[in-house]
Amino acid sequence: PKLFPKSDLIDDKTNEKPSNKILDKMDQLLIQIQKNNPEWTAGQVWNELGREVMRRKRVYDKEEILFNYRDDKKDTLLWNSGRGKYKQSSLGLNTLRNRITELRKAGLIE
Repeated sequence: PKLFPKSDLIDDKTNEKPSNKILDKMDQLLIQIQKNNPEWTAGQVWNELGREVMRRKRVYDKEEILFNYRDDKKDTLLWNSGRGKYKQSSLGLNTLRNRITELRKAGLIE
């Protein structure tokens, strides 16, 4: 899909500029978790992602994009982004915070 610079388009109904980014599976997962738990901080969402990795029956991650932690420090999650040689990307707490901030700014979560 063609992306327009943010300044080009303004939504007539809301008078807002649409986000310039296509949502990936991780964004969609974060939106789902936040919609069910709007009061959660990024840290609480991070802990929930960690629990989700350990669950046999996933509550939010129906597509099973979450793989596991990169190592025993448990500070980086690996997930199936479909990008790169191994089709996986890493997600740390700071990246998670930034993603949630971007989704909030775009008006996709509270």
